[in-house]
Amino acid sequence: MEKYNITIELTQDEQKVLVGQMNDCRKKLLEEDKPTEDIENIILKTINGKPVKKKWWKDER
Repeated sequence: MEKYNITIELTQDEQKVLVGQMNDCRKKLLEEDKPTEDIENIILKTINGKPVKKKWWKDER
């Protein structure tokens, strides 16, 4: 399987909502005795995502 990165821009509030919803999904999987490793990895990546400063370049034409 080929690996690649996908980047999305989220505000802190959006990040909290996303992690909360993924955690709810994880809880449902635990109740159904299904594996949760994949969703846990995604949650950790989302929580540990570092903010990126945008560089604004002035067009000097």
